[in-house]
Amino acid sequence: MPYITTKEDAPWDSGTERRYPLGKRSNLDGWGLRGLKIKQKAAWEKELSLVRGGASPHPSEAATNDMMNMVRILSHDIRGPLVSTGAAVKLIRRGAYGAIDEAVGRELDKILVTVQGSIGILEDFLGKSFVTNGGLVIMRESLQLNEDVLLPVLNEISADLKSHEVSFHNGMVYKSEQDLTIQGNRFWLKAVFRNLLKNAIAYGGRGCMVAVGVRDEGDRLRLNVYNTGKTVPREDREKLFSKFSQITCANKGAGGGMGLGLYLVKDIVERHGGEIAYEAGRYGSNFVFTLSKG
Repeated sequence: MPYITTKEDAPWDSGTERRYPLGKRSNLDGWGLRGLKIKQKAAWEKELSLVRGGASPHPSEAATNDMMNMVRILSHDIRGPLVSTGAAVKLIRRGAYGAIDEAVGRELDKILVTVQGSIGILEDFLGKSFVTNGGLVIMRESLQLNEDVLLPVLNEISADLKSHEVSFHNGMVYKSEQDLTIQGNRFWLKAVFRNLLKNAIAYGGRGCMVAVGVRDEGDRLRLNVYNTGKTVPREDREKLFSKFSQITCANKGAGGGMGLGLYLVKDIVERHGGEIAYEAGRYGSNFVFTLSKG
């Protein structure tokens, strides 16, 4: 049976949850998303009308960038209400508005898993829309890696862990809060763990073991995401972190995404003062990366 190592093995509780007022969206103004709505929409619609009208068989590079910006805006705008919905469901589940029976609680758990999974998908799209046109911006804050980054991602992918019958081990629970505190970007670091963990589940195969480890190295943390199963073929390892690369695996076949996941991960890790590498072990794959604490 799959398990998630948390203070309480429950998908709705990741220890110290952050609460969002109902209807309030997360503030992403540091990326200038709202300004894009006015500046980019007109140019995008003009270019798209030319393409539809037969003036050009393919959209120009500028139009492609504008369309990616629209994807960015849509992902952001849909994410806000989903975050509020998830916060509301958590409050109801915890009895903030009165006692609920067991059957209702189980249905709320299912709803929350779906909401959190949808948030993860939108954040993945949002991250990839930035990396395609070099718009990645890192705004740092004080974070506790386990509580603020890893556990929310585990909540998002809890359905995947269960459906693939994955045994999961979280080595961060053995470290103190101080040991896991860094200056980093919550959104982008979640993207790192989301990509690595989803890859580990997909390529590890049904019934695999996935583990996250961490070691304190003074001014930085050394982390790893490991999964049992087939390793990446030797001829594909050099292009693992390349843009738009597609890797074939015995458990998964040809990659079905855009080939941006590990390219994005590498970019984020490096912008946090670290580096990342792939290690093929005797029984599985290991992605090892470092993050600067400062």
